[in-house]
Amino acid sequence: LLNTYKFYATEGVMHGFKIQKRHQPLMEVIEFCNTNNIKTAYGGWNTTYITTFLSAGSLTVAEYFHDREVRGKILKEKTLADPEFAVITKIKERTDLYRAYLENNKIGFKEKQIGIYTIFWNFSGPGPDVDRLRRLI
Repeated sequence: LLNTYKFYATEGVMHGFKIQKRHQPLMEVIEFCNTNNIKTAYGGWNTTYITTFLSAGSLTVAEYFHDREVRGKILKEKTLADPEFAVITKIKERTDLYRAYLENNKIGFKEKQIGIYTIFWNFSGPGPDVDRLRRLI
């Protein structure tokens, strides 16, 4: 128990015996998606589960990895039915990969930077090319 307390105190979650509320940049991402009527998104493993949890169900986020991933297969199947979706990236190389794919395939899109996250959405172009964004990596 003492080790758990020390961990949370070091991480800034606890101060004394009180829980400290910390700014969570993903809350701004969730608010943006809600404002823009985005209900489905794709992202990296860590972003996926934290965002789905924090949104309390208003945003469903699945992994954008190929189907080789076992985690989240049912969730990913559910998201495929939504024609309007976003991609949330955090790692620069993945952001650059998505931007290059969109531009090289002449897919229209919007892009928004929120802190360390980049959101791509409002895709327009050939259906198969747009659908490939769901599992590009």
